[in-house]
Amino acid sequence: MRNLFLFISLCIFFGFLNEWGKLNVNFYLEITTDENWNRCSPDERQMIITQKCDQLSSAYYYQVVDPGDLISMESTSWLYLKWMVPVLGTMVFFILEWYFLPLIFSNNWVTRKHVFYYYGCVLFIVLLMFAIFKVSNNQSFLIISRRIWLILQGPSLFVLFWCYQLFKRNG
Repeated sequence: MRNLFLFISLCIFFGFLNEWGKLNVNFYLEITTDENWNRCSPDERQMIITQKCDQLSSAYYYQVVDPGDLISMESTSWLYLKWMVPVLGTMVFFILEWYFLPLIFSNNWVTRKHVFYYYGCVLFIVLLMFAIFKVSNNQSFLIISRRIWLILQGPSLFVLFWCYQLFKRNG
């Protein structure tokens, strides 16, 4: 029971952190896509960010990080960060599920190899959809690829095993 509580607590924490990171990167990416951004001085950049922040509501998701050193970043750096946040989120949830699932479902047949197989299969489908997008240049495949990838940015295998256990018990 302790493992389950710790796992759920960590998933909630890292889930919110992952979403907060993606929203912050998207916020700054939107600002830096302006063609004048790279030509602005640090003071001008600070003013642009302050104006944009004032337009946002005060909800949790719109609490952007303090720009500080971030205003010196070029727009291409934000593009790299846009991909790094979900990659890190996927890695964190892989590690959490790899470690905790055999402990939580210890009386079942769940092993760490199931986590490898699951993540491998889903990533294969993501890469396949991305490859089809690259070949066909059909944006729908890129959207599908990104939506499938979202599955791995949360405790999806845990949810599947938990639902299986409920159906098995009640079925």
